Amino acid sequence: MNGLIEQRNMSLTVPTPSTLMKFTITFTQIPSLFITHHKNDSSALQMDMLGYYVDTTGFKTNYFSGYPIDYIAKGY
Repeated sequence: MNGLIEQRNMSLTVPTPSTLMKFTITFTQIPSLFITHHKNDSSALQMDMLGYYVDTTGFKTNYFSGYPIDYIAKGY
């Protein structure tokens, strides 16, 4: 095994943009992060997602507070 880690979470609610959303496993290097709004969100929200802060332990996003997101993080 080469040590590649993939973590994902669906329907994760972001309390505030300044909250660090922690990964379940800490990476040894900053991972690649892909974020989208949750498909089953009943509102009309359709906007770009941005992980504006990413480190080995988690990330912060610019998404509206209180709405769910889905993410995949890949790295080592």
